[in-house]
Amino acid sequence: MSPESILAPLRWQQHKPVESDAVVHIPLEMVDAILEGYSGNGRVCESSVQVERLVNQWKPRLAASPGFVCLQIPDAFFTDDDLRTVYAVMSKSLGQLNQRYGEFFDVKDHGLDHTKSAIPISKTRACSGFHTDSSSVDYCPEVVGLLCLQPGYRGGESLLANAADLYCWLWKNHRVRLPSLEMPIKRDVITPGTVQNRIEIDRNAFPVINLKDGKFQFRYMRYWISQAYQKLEMELPQGLEKSMDLVDQFFHDPRNVFSTKLSRGEMLFVNNHHLCHSRTAFLDAPDGVHKRTLVRTWIDSLRTDNICDAGTASSAFLSSDDWCAEQSESAATSEGIHI
Repeated sequence: MSPESILAPLRWQQHKPVESDAVVHIPLEMVDAILEGYSGNGRVCESSVQVERLVNQWKPRLAASPGFVCLQIPDAFFTDDDLRTVYAVMSKSLGQLNQRYGEFFDVKDHGLDHTKSAIPISKTRACSGFHTDSSSVDYCPEVVGLLCLQPGYRGGESLLANAADLYCWLWKNHRVRLPSLEMPIKRDVITPGTVQNRIEIDRNAFPVINLKDGKFQFRYMRYWISQAYQKLEMELPQGLEKSMDLVDQFFHDPRNVFSTKLSRGEMLFVNNHHLCHSRTAFLDAPDGVHKRTLVRTWIDSLRTDNICDAGTASSAFLSSDDWCAEQSESAATSEGIHI
């Protein structure tokens, strides 16, 4: 496949998405069904079938352009546990959740400084800079999910940019810089529980841009690249600094950036292979109680199998007549979904 045919379905192509391109409204009835199912009344698989229908309508937006979706729940007095439950169901309907930080990881300020120790920026309130998640050569999630439980008092906007568009821009205007981004580049080792020494940092090398085998993958975080070479007492590869300057130039152009500030209950799912994301610095509320809290999950890859086989698993809970009635009701609900 040519690079153009690989990249074309992923690109925004100078038409930055607007909110209506990304927002999916989850019907209140579906939220209630999920919560009721997980309260132990035996309807878990029934709600899974309905969730599958909804997810299958917007999942293509993750695999191709725009590369992200924002799920919104109708205003209601849901508890944190309620929101976490709905988020877990939606996340697991997309694919296998990774365990490196636990299936779900609260992103909040712990008063730490990533410039003073090798810790994830997700544990700070600093601006993250544009990046893709995971700096490990051994693993890269296809999708990153975020649930907002408490927005920041000030700041904390989520920013997205398209790396497929970046590649085409570099190819057109700065083609000579691409080879330095396509060679293995070392990254610092920061994942909790992993060995963090010079040998592991030296091994932890992979390209920023990988366009092989009919697929495109972009993996970037400038800070951890710079830290790796500093710790190894090595110079950056020739031309890499200038190439990263151009990457940052593209990502910091407002014309190339989609910005949103998540509200409580909103869920953002982002393709981690062809989109790059960032977070602006934030401040928590002065009361010290309302701390910005997002719940992150890493999804290994988008699943293609069914969540629940309607002809088998659901029959354990429903008679055939009830099942037909449920299917009709579910179809009616699906037709009313606003996407």
